[in-house]
Amino acid sequence: LLEIEGAIGSIACVLVMHPENEAVLEHACGILTSLTTTNELASTVIESDVCPTLMEVLGSSQTPVSVLMTGVVFFRTICHAEHDFAEKLNGIIPNVLDAMRQHTDNTKFQREACGFLWVASCYSEETKSTIMSMDGVALLMATLENYNGIDVVEEVALGAFRELTLNAQH
Repeated sequence: LLEIEGAIGSIACVLVMHPENEAVLEHACGILTSLTTTNELASTVIESDVCPTLMEVLGSSQTPVSVLMTGVVFFRTICHAEHDFAEKLNGIIPNVLDAMRQHTDNTKFQREACGFLWVASCYSEETKSTIMSMDGVALLMATLENYNGIDVVEEVALGAFRELTLNAQH
């Protein structure tokens, strides 16, 4: 665990030193996702300075879609391990939704973004409300229409749609 903490500290330092370097941000998100394979490791990452720094980066409208994609994978992984963390993600929801609207032809991003919305809305009513208030349901419907028959996107878009609509009635 000590080695992991050291690695996380190094990544936090790199994020502060290179907040606009697309390749660095993508790799950092990928490494952090790999480091959060257990609840204990996810807790260690959450307790570090990495999450607020990444949320700030992902909350910027200037964030490249490739960084946003690897970032939502990381935060989705964190939410699976620490369900309460989903409450903290409202600051990046607008950028995720905007990027989904702007990059409708990016299958990988659409899949990861829909998966992120699904997981985040599963664990947080506040996040679910934020997504719904920003026309997230209509966006997911458009995504389902755009990716009809493309299972890799359709499955997660449908999961997010169901979480936001069907489960909101209970």
